[in-house]
Amino acid sequence: MKSRPITWLMIIAFAFLCMSPLVSAAPALATDSDYAIEQAVAKIQVIYPYLDAGDHQAIDAARTKLGNLSTDDPIWSPVIAPLITEKLVKEKFGNNKSEAEDAVIAFAQGIATISYSTDADQLQTNLTSFKDFYKGDFQTLFGDDISVKELYDFMVATREELPKVVTAATLYNDIKGQSNAEVIEVISGYTKDAMNKVLAESEYSKLRGKLTAIGWSTDLLIQQQQTLAQSVDPYFKAEYALAKAAVRSQIDVYEEGDTSKKIENSNGTINVGLLEKGESVGYQLILRNVNVSTFVGWKSGNADIVTVDNSTSTIKLTAVKPGETTVYAYRSGEGCTAENDWLVRFQVKVNEPDKITVTEPEYDVSELTESTELTFDENVNNPAIKLAPKSGQAVVPVEVKAIVTDTLNGEKVQIPLTIPFGTTITGPAGWTGTINLPTVKSEPAATPANAEKVNAVIEVGFGDTELTFSKPVRLLIPGQAGKKAVYVRGGKVVAIDKTISADTLEAATKDITGYGDGKIDVNNDLVIWTKHFTQFIAYTAKTVSDSPGGGPGGGGSTGTTITTKGGSVEKYSATIDIPANAVAKTIKVKVEKVRDTSDLTMPQKSKLVGDVLEITKNKSGSFKKPVTITIKYRQSQVDTDKYDLAIYWLNEKTDTWEKLDNIKVDLKNGKVSGEIDHFTKFALIAIEKEEIIDDVVTPTPVVLTDIAGHWAEANIKNLVALEAIAGYPDKTFKPDNTITRAEFAKVLVEAFELETAGGKVFNDTANHWAKDYIAVAAANGIVNGYSDTQFGPDDLITREQMAVMIVKAAKLTAATDETAFADNAKISAWAKGAVATATQNNIIKGYPDNTVKPQGSATRAEAVTVIVLALP
Repeated sequence: MKSRPITWLMIIAFAFLCMSPLVSAAPALATDSDYAIEQAVAKIQVIYPYLDAGDHQAIDAARTKLGNLSTDDPIWSPVIAPLITEKLVKEKFGNNKSEAEDAVIAFAQGIATISYSTDADQLQTNLTSFKDFYKGDFQTLFGDDISVKELYDFMVATREELPKVVTAATLYNDIKGQSNAEVIEVISGYTKDAMNKVLAESEYSKLRGKLTAIGWSTDLLIQQQQTLAQSVDPYFKAEYALAKAAVRSQIDVYEEGDTSKKIENSNGTINVGLLEKGESVGYQLILRNVNVSTFVGWKSGNADIVTVDNSTSTIKLTAVKPGETTVYAYRSGEGCTAENDWLVRFQVKVNEPDKITVTEPEYDVSELTESTELTFDENVNNPAIKLAPKSGQAVVPVEVKAIVTDTLNGEKVQIPLTIPFGTTITGPAGWTGTINLPTVKSEPAATPANAEKVNAVIEVGFGDTELTFSKPVRLLIPGQAGKKAVYVRGGKVVAIDKTISADTLEAATKDITGYGDGKIDVNNDLVIWTKHFTQFIAYTAKTVSDSPGGGPGGGGSTGTTITTKGGSVEKYSATIDIPANAVAKTIKVKVEKVRDTSDLTMPQKSKLVGDVLEITKNKSGSFKKPVTITIKYRQSQVDTDKYDLAIYWLNEKTDTWEKLDNIKVDLKNGKVSGEIDHFTKFALIAIEKEEIIDDVVTPTPVVLTDIAGHWAEANIKNLVALEAIAGYPDKTFKPDNTITRAEFAKVLVEAFELETAGGKVFNDTANHWAKDYIAVAAANGIVNGYSDTQFGPDDLITREQMAVMIVKAAKLTAATDETAFADNAKISAWAKGAVATATQNNIIKGYPDNTVKPQGSATRAEAVTVIVLALP
């Protein structure tokens, strides 16, 4: 990387050591002096374009105040007192202390004036003025046998020494979270260290001797410049402005995951260009070869236009809606703001979509290059869009919003469907890429059991055959706000109970797990965000009588009454404890046995312990607080030395059993409990324990070129030595790169030495390189798919998914306490127990801002670390 000055203190180094006045009027030296000044200006001016208006004002104010100081101003006393040494007064000024003081004040004032320059012309003027007016003072102080060339060489040597004194990582660790004054002090120490190391070399003995002869040192000079700065710039605004500009000039921006593709940086500002709604772009911030993307603060000037995600080693900017805004990367220290303390600024413009009126039944979107709104003419029958699939999958090249006009309940309505940019669509064998757009059906394929009236039936996709999406797709059903929603496939009705926190792609992505759905009311309309297509129904539910039901253990035809104060329901072998304020209004809870369990798919090497119970309530929606379910069992039913016990809930969308959060097993009293935020079918299931093999593996040394000094270096070496993970052919490990679900599953299987014949093979893993590893992990109960057919092997693994898998692999006892992270609410219900368990066992730790970033993508270093910490 091209060498550049790193701090404002280098300006002082230039000024004092290199651009000093001439010691002789000889023409050759004059030419040498002019050359040195030009070289100094050329090297220092690189930072000036990184000063903003506020920085200029601060520096100008300090320079003005400095220029107005008279030699008898009391400010000078503490500045020059340590410099008026006995040697100086005796050797250079014939014991005339007053004359020495005037000379030192003039010299210090001239040096400081140079440091408070804000552009190249001003710097050149100040340097030339210094040379012309302070020549005699310099001669008196240092003699006439130090050439400009020698001083210039010293300056260059000091600049070359700085990278050895401080790495970018050390610099950032030392200044993050610090006040401006503390930052200046830290950087000052680096510069003094570099200067002193150079002065210690034999070739600079003459210069060192000149300083020693008058009782001076570089430490003393820089400290006295600081003392002067505190007087003319008491809040360090000028010094900090120059320090910011220097660091800004050091930061390079690269495309996501490719440090060979450097982005054009115009004085600290990146012009992102036009983005399409829903499009994401990724960047890395590199400070002298160190990725600092996740260590700086990030702020979007308008999150309604562009959102920022810095939960991984790559920064992602995602376009939300058309408009322009600025995204800031900034130093998030004491009193810092994005607008004042920015390090890099991204100017982002989100494009308005093209608008096309479609008159043909099918429109090919595979060749689109810009975000597009397709309005299908109301006379078009069976409207559809067309993609070009390969091996059953197709990628949407841009954000597509299709608007279909149809008749719903006797009125003409528009039904919008939005598919985000970059969405991968997976269809069945033989899928041609056609996606039928929303059409109103007169009758549902199946009717919800509690429906009093079906209000709208919208079919979209590929008939009754499932299409799945890698990103949530938005479907708006006009005029159906407040209605209940279900989808129907294969004659089976599945409720859509999850409420999305906001009508945005970002919120839907966070709120929807697997290939599920969610809903939200927007004005008078019902919006469904979904990752699969089928038939969707909006309906009005039957009114349920609120007459008193049976007490605990009774149930009755309408269930047990639970108020906002909470309560318990006991029936069969189960107890349901609902805490206060878990519901907003009174509900009825029913517990029923599932008589026919023949079609329920059970986990491998498992057995039911007792009945399958279906627990329901008469009002939809999730609980506001976790509900505790306890199921009793007879100790004679299961050998707990051979089986692990847990309560599971049936995910009817994926036809899989998922463990409740915070499982607690009371072997003494024969009962198991767990937490959940919704009702469905529940079962106490015993899963056969795997045999644990305790082989001792002696790590062998490895040579990886990019892990020295990395926080995870020891863990990486450990796991590489176990041959559970390897570096790349170029001898790098790339610790800050992300890791996929398939890669993590493989490393788990290798690290824990898991061996199981057979195992689940998903549709999207059948031809995948990690098929066998995923099958082994699935057979051991470590991984689940998004659905019965989809695993998502190449999806980046999230930190909460990693927590679930590592807790299962290590067979850790469930945590008894909840986590206390600032973003606890973002942890998915199914992952809360695992995150708490991994945290309690010191396997997963939070970030310095007390977040755990559950949906953030894990890095290779993080993955290695949690596995090493979890190994027996």
